[in-house]
Amino acid sequence: MINYVHEKARLRSTLIRLMEEYSSKGYRLNSVTMSDLGSRFELVFAKEEDDNKKYIYQHARCRLNYKVNRYLDEYSRKGYRLAFHVMADLMTRHELFFEKEIDLS
Repeated sequence: MINYVHEKARLRSTLIRLMEEYSSKGYRLNSVTMSDLGSRFELVFAKEEDDNKKYIYQHARCRLNYKVNRYLDEYSRKGYRLAFHVMADLMTRHELFFEKEIDLS
């Protein structure tokens, strides 16, 4: 059985706190969307009951395309994969979510 949790966050500090809180409990970030004209994050976390993995998340934001490529290269070298790319602020800001999986077994 898979357990799902839905959360909302408007501030980046709340977003980071939620990602750390749920990933420490073994939840994986399953979906990220923007609402309220791209000013509020809608997050869905999922956890399988028998899953023994932990996920570490990093969040980066930028307005310029060349910075997107720089973040992709930087986090790829650190072992992260791009989990989500969302546009915010009426499609003027890139929100990048990177994920690294850690097997606890």
